[in-house]
Amino acid sequence: MSYCQLIAFKGGQAHGGVEFRNSWGGSARIWDALFKTYVPKKHEYDSWLANNGNDERLWALARREDLPMFERAVHAFTFDRFYVRKENFAKFANDLRLFVAKHAVIGACVDHLPAWANWLDSENGAEAVGLHGTSVSGNPWIRSKACPTCGSDTEEDEAVPLSDGYEVYDWLSSLKVAEVAS
Repeated sequence: MSYCQLIAFKGGQAHGGVEFRNSWGGSARIWDALFKTYVPKKHEYDSWLANNGNDERLWALARREDLPMFERAVHAFTFDRFYVRKENFAKFANDLRLFVAKHAVIGACVDHLPAWANWLDSENGAEAVGLHGTSVSGNPWIRSKACPTCGSDTEEDEAVPLSDGYEVYDWLSSLKVAEVAS
């Protein structure tokens, strides 16, 4: 069965993770709720699953200022190499809970968001948290290690440092700054 992971960071590097079985309760649960709520369908079977790489309807939602900030933050967290700093854990936990309240799961659907919020509330020792959305794709916080002498990748992996990522709330704030500047 697939899984997703909250990736804990210490010293600027990925330092283990908390695994949640069935990745459909994480990113896919968020994408499905947002797509159904905000994306006009092009045809009867239109969904985020059927999107090709050129369809930005779902991904653009994080930039839309007419959406509540909690939805934008939760959505942005699902993007590759996005993370939340410890100082924003309480805010993000609240945003997850607001998302769950607005987009309640119906029936036997899996929902990891309440558990993510609880983990953020705990004394977990992390300086930041990122997401590996699904085990069926590569972990965006792990990359092939570069060989300094040959200029190519090796078979070894290394953790991606936080400095190569984007803090969710900083990124969302930068959108406002960029919009005001233009």
